[in-house]
Amino acid sequence: FPSHDSNAFIMKHNKGMGKQVEYNFWRDSNRNEIDLLVTEGMNLHCVEIKASLTVRPEHIRALHYLDKLIPDHQMRHTLVNFFDETQQRSNETILSWKKVGEVSG
Repeated sequence: FPSHDSNAFIMKHNKGMGKQVEYNFWRDSNRNEIDLLVTEGMNLHCVEIKASLTVRPEHIRALHYLDKLIPDHQMRHTLVNFFDETQQRSNETILSWKKVGEVSG
């Protein structure tokens, strides 16, 4: 599932739910990036979308890259991948691609 297809699905789902959210991606000059940023007021949801069954440390690091740069926002972190089950970890959610519609602001 290419990330742009997942991003489009997330946007359509949130629009259908009547949510007023803003969508962006982020990349800096050092090639750090986050696939999707969903902003609703002071809530910022960082989403990485990976076509992988493995959760790698660099995927998790990418999710938290903006935490110190934007301290005034309430941050949520989600990694979407090919897991069949969703896992709630202490600082992030590993979300099954089957539930990608649950990503919101």
